[in-house]
Amino acid sequence: MGDWKRMKWLPAGAGALLCALGLAALIWPMAVMSLLPVLIGLCVLVLGVTEVAYRLCLRAAGEEGGPPLLQGLAALAVGLVLLLNRSVSIVFLGVVLALWLFVSAVLRGRLAVQRARAGLPWGSLAADGGLKLLLALFMLLRPVKSMSLWTQILGAAFLITGVSVILSALYFDKAFHDTDDF
Repeated sequence: MGDWKRMKWLPAGAGALLCALGLAALIWPMAVMSLLPVLIGLCVLVLGVTEVAYRLCLRAAGEEGGPPLLQGLAALAVGLVLLLNRSVSIVFLGVVLALWLFVSAVLRGRLAVQRARAGLPWGSLAADGGLKLLLALFMLLRPVKSMSLWTQILGAAFLITGVSVILSALYFDKAFHDTDDF
């Protein structure tokens, strides 16, 4: 219980930060969206450096395994593109997500056809694939607008999660003070 007393501000603070980020994404999606390529670019760049370094260390030790060197170099290149050209990066992210949705839609449609041929229920898979296909087409035609919409959806999720974390922290703080209930 002593640890909780010293650290009880941590979950409430994290919840407040999630709420602030969520509200910012809901109110100013374009501003938050412009930060997204920087954050993702830094993460992908660090991932690329780590993969290249790990692979080179394994090679120097005469061991096999680890990520392919080309994978690390590709991550480095993508990270640099995201950091150096933010406007292209937002379109790039939108197109990559759209292509991912398109592939997912095709795979869901294929599974629906297989299930239909086997006499199994297939309608929900076909509907899921159709919705993903429509969303992918919208994202390909309007990548910046779709990324703005996704930013707002993510903001709403952050806001809900932040409120949940704060309420949980308040509940646990009350529970630790009311030890007679245990």
